Amino acid sequence: MPSITAIMKAQIIENYCEEPDFILRNDLTLPEPNENEVLVKLKASSVNPVDYKLRKGAMKMLYSLEFPCVLGKDGSGIVEKIGKNVTRFKVGDEVTGRLSGKRTGTYAEYTCFEQDEIVLKPIELTFQQACAFPLVGCTVLEMFRKHPSLGQVIDREGKLAFESGKISDPVPESDENKKEIRMLIIGASGGVGSMAVLIAKSFLQRYFNIKVYAVCSERNAEFVKSLGADGIIDYSKTSSKYGQNLIHEDSSELPSICQLLKSTYKDISYVDFVFDCVGGYYYYDDVCRHLTCKDADPFTVYTTISPPTT
Repeated sequence: MPSITAIMKAQIIENYCEEPDFILRNDLTLPEPNENEVLVKLKASSVNPVDYKLRKGAMKMLYSLEFPCVLGKDGSGIVEKIGKNVTRFKVGDEVTGRLSGKRTGTYAEYTCFEQDEIVLKPIELTFQQACAFPLVGCTVLEMFRKHPSLGQVIDREGKLAFESGKISDPVPESDENKKEIRMLIIGASGGVGSMAVLIAKSFLQRYFNIKVYAVCSERNAEFVKSLGADGIIDYSKTSSKYGQNLIHEDSSELPSICQLLKSTYKDISYVDFVFDCVGGYYYYDDVCRHLTCKDADPFTVYTTISPPTT
């Protein structure tokens, strides 16, 4: 094994701060992996909302930081050293993952992950691409798991991938038993929403006939289409533009999201799955009032990152 220097560089903060106030340190002690950890030489790390919320102290009632603090939750890189109980990885493996709980530390040259916090980096992805997946990707998969049929496949394929590094062959498009699942993804051009479209059309499409109807702005429509969305609803042409915590009024000059969905795509009277990345009361009320949820199989499943407060 090549020798590793005893010190490393890292971006730190010395207190909670509204604006990024990072200090570059080049004298931090290199972390030593415990028996269940993997030391990774980081090639890339990503920035998520949780990172700036931790920096600002917005989450200190749940996760208080110890200063000086190296922030960062997601990262990808190359395994440099493994603990004695680590069996899934070896030195030289290219990996990506996320530090769980209150642990941070990917804004540095090295960090230690628990072996269950990382996976082998797909060879098709760069380090930069791979480190963008852990937080948003796991959020998307967890939300998809709320649908019984999707959850069953995600759990099955996750177990298979963990054990063998492979997933099942796709169900042929010609298979008449390939189940159709209609999705309405609200906020489809954001980080989580765009990942939801991508996973639905590139992964879940292997096992289901997935139809994605995406809600976004007109300026982001082409981007969302490029991810595979089957239909686009421009929210600025609906009453949702007035606010996510209001409800659609029947007297409105503009249609609701679901009314525009049904008038644009004539065969749509229901969706099987709603993936709401915006939150508030508007969309939940709209789906309940303007779609025939009882026609979905087994029923319309509604997931959201921010449930209605009233």
